[in-house]
Amino acid sequence: MFVAHLQISVATDFSSLTELKELKEVQDLLAIGLISIGHLKHKVKQYYAPIRIQKCMKCFSHAHSTNNCQQSHQMCIRCGQQHAFNSECKNEIKCINCHGEHYAGHSSCPEVQKIRKESSEEYKTKRAELMIRFEQQQQEYNYGYDDQDFPPLNTASPIIPSIPFLVKYSAVIRQQQQPQQIPITTNYESRSIENILNSFMNKIDARIQQMEKTVMTQLCAIEIKIDKQQTITNTLEEIIYDIVLPVTIGTGCSFPNDSTCSNQAAV
Repeated sequence: MFVAHLQISVATDFSSLTELKELKEVQDLLAIGLISIGHLKHKVKQYYAPIRIQKCMKCFSHAHSTNNCQQSHQMCIRCGQQHAFNSECKNEIKCINCHGEHYAGHSSCPEVQKIRKESSEEYKTKRAELMIRFEQQQQEYNYGYDDQDFPPLNTASPIIPSIPFLVKYSAVIRQQQQPQQIPITTNYESRSIENILNSFMNKIDARIQQMEKTVMTQLCAIEIKIDKQQTITNTLEEIIYDIVLPVTIGTGCSFPNDSTCSNQAAV
């Protein structure tokens, strides 16, 4: 009886929970690197939300998009040379950006990690500037009043009957004199909207990253199968040229079912 052990990596995101990051249990969990779920132990590592970066699909550079590429020839994503990617490429795997042993645009590429880090810092800076600008607008819109500035109305004053056309005219004048009220979004609402947008962006980036890893894994698996098939083909060719052909030539038989070969075998 064979028992298969399935290892699942559990990623945890503590970047948005400041209180949770300071808990000793979380620090111990990340230090141990294992968590028990359903009587099974799984690996635990901290999750970093991926940031989508642009990549030219012609030369695989991250400095521009495909529409703005000035390269005249298609580059190979496998070896970085000037030819389209196909299954016949047997060159050494080499990144065109960092010359590492991986495909261009892989998540482990130092250039990709550098661009993602810079994009993350830029996003944090813009987010902080947006919050500061919003707080300044909130301070401009806020106003204070004193109820003592408004004396109580004289209830003994005669009541003036309302005249329809006078009421309409006064309403129009009052509406023209009053400044247009600008809807003010509270700080809580803005943070809620921002959290929702960040959640959607993280889910979209995670989905894109997962699809990218799946495609790269499938491409690598196809390359491995092609290499194995090529090895088998080379082995068969060596057997044919080194063993089968010399034996056939030595016996004077062109085909195994030749009559001459049969007569020689009988003798």
